[in-house]
Amino acid sequence: MERRDFLGGMTIGIAGSLMASDSANARVKPQPTEFAKGPTERPLDIRIAVKPVYAPLIHSDVWVGPCRPGGKEPDYERIDYYLKNDPAALWAVVGNKTPEQERADAESGVKEFVENLKANLTSDIRLLDPVMMNYSEDFWFYPEQMARLEKDRDEVDVYIVTGGLANNLTATVIAEAFNKPVVIPRGGFVARDAVAYLKASQNV
Repeated sequence: MERRDFLGGMTIGIAGSLMASDSANARVKPQPTEFAKGPTERPLDIRIAVKPVYAPLIHSDVWVGPCRPGGKEPDYERIDYYLKNDPAALWAVVGNKTPEQERADAESGVKEFVENLKANLTSDIRLLDPVMMNYSEDFWFYPEQMARLEKDRDEVDVYIVTGGLANNLTATVIAEAFNKPVVIPRGGFVARDAVAYLKASQNV
């Protein structure tokens, strides 16, 4: 079966549902007959092309704010403690970094992201080359960022977005620009935010 036949009926509304952080949030359940087009009746024969998008916030300078407390030098002792004992609270102790340090972290992050995908996705998934689509403190995606997604846009069946606190922003921008399903892994409240926005904007 051609993957285009498989995904032919999907819209941004379905993309919004796919962004839910767990299966309980998924509301759209297409009928099996919608996926039975083409030379085979086996949906499992389809290989879906997944495009990893890593979207970190890289500041233009060293900034101080409610999510970036402390001085210019990170408190590595406290960071090490929270990494071992309470990773979820790490945001509260990380000192400010330079743009160069943030970019280096992002380069490491996108590599880890892809490694995790390769380790957890099955052979039914075709993993496309990852893209880092960073933004700054203006939270705006400029044409040069969007252009990074143009190369293989026709091959992509679904985008998977992570890398920053504004995954909901990145996901909605991509969904609206390319009219493709978008997934936020472990999205929590940001996934629900994106789902609500896409459903409202598309009247789904």
